Amino acid sequence: MLRQVAALWGCASLCWLTSCVDARVAVKPQTPLSQPAPAETPSEASAPPAPPLSWTPPAPATHYADQRDAPQLSSLEQQWFAHAHNAAGRSPCRLDAALVDAARRHAADLDSGAISKDADAMDHLRHALHLAGAHDYAVQPWRIPDTPDGRDRFQRFVSAHHRAWTHCGIGAPNDASGTIFWLGVHRAIDISPLPTQAPLGSRTVLQTRAATSTAQVDAYLEHPSGHIERIAPRATAATFHLSLFFGQTGRFVFELLADQGHGMETAVLLPIYVDTPVPTRPTVLPLPGDTAKDTPEDLRALINFARQRAQVPPLHADARLDAIAAAHCRDMARSGNFGHYSQQTGFLADRLKAQRLYPHAFSENVARSSSVFRAHVNLMRSPSHKIRIVNPSDTHVGVGVLKTDNAVFITEIFAHWADAHH
Repeated sequence: MLRQVAALWGCASLCWLTSCVDARVAVKPQTPLSQPAPAETPSEASAPPAPPLSWTPPAPATHYADQRDAPQLSSLEQQWFAHAHNAAGRSPCRLDAALVDAARRHAADLDSGAISKDADAMDHLRHALHLAGAHDYAVQPWRIPDTPDGRDRFQRFVSAHHRAWTHCGIGAPNDASGTIFWLGVHRAIDISPLPTQAPLGSRTVLQTRAATSTAQVDAYLEHPSGHIERIAPRATAATFHLSLFFGQTGRFVFELLADQGHGMETAVLLPIYVDTPVPTRPTVLPLPGDTAKDTPEDLRALINFARQRAQVPPLHADARLDAIAAAHCRDMARSGNFGHYSQQTGFLADRLKAQRLYPHAFSENVARSSSVFRAHVNLMRSPSHKIRIVNPSDTHVGVGVLKTDNAVFITEIFAHWADAHH
């Protein structure tokens, strides 16, 4: 357990997820990716009809967390931001008001003992980000002890990672606190302000703009009923517009992904509460008693348990897909390039072709976290990844797991074979 915490509060990310369905496989249509719509529920039946939608582009978007005034730092926070500046040789990133707020909230929880177990820290941090209005998915956190040794380690951390950040936040409960917390993020997408609550029957139109003109975006919305809807963006020049309709009461989950040449990566993962209060405390995951195993068999069992709960058939093991998945985990850990694309082996379609494997359809999830269980739970919390795990048309799965000193890498390859003689 301490090893997990060291990974989190060292330089590991909160969790990184990417999801891929290879576009070169045309035999698997996009629409069946969603689970079949469930039977109408009372809340769906009583929802008002969707209002008419006008696609007149809204006002130009800005960075979604830059809607506030510039953050005002305390003297202690200013002192530690100066340490970060010295380590980077310049300002390491743009201070963001929402990230500063989230860092202060989490530092206060740590200081007060509200986080009873080290393993609960990630759930509390995600909740602090949500309450602060910071909806970045990939976050690099660092807990800084206010000691000379803590300063040295923090400056080494900043020196090693600041080039990857565009925005950051630093927070301490007060100037007398011995707990300072740092959050660094890379924002590849600009997006209009995001709601955390919405009334039943309302529609929200979001505007997004990627950092590069060649980038693509994709979006999913998981409904309270469990139905996962793929949201088709409409493009106007280099800007994308997304329409979300909230026709049920309860908790929706909105996910925005961006592809800048290395496969789709989760940029925003946001719960939206419709006619439902926002929880004041996080939902803390029960962790298994023994996370030391973290084996491919553990991951395969978790996948099939999720499919059982979704009432879809279990997936069969495929040793050839296992080998490809394991090799991709080793490639990511060795190269430091996390995602679907490898400079050595290309995309999943290339890796399958190299082994002369031609499934009827295929897709891939990759994740990096502190344990197999944590990675799986984070994948299931992400609509774009969950939809691959419980896709009823797939028949086989290959899994790879690699434990390093700082993280656990996993790769899941889902395949549908057209016949039994594959």
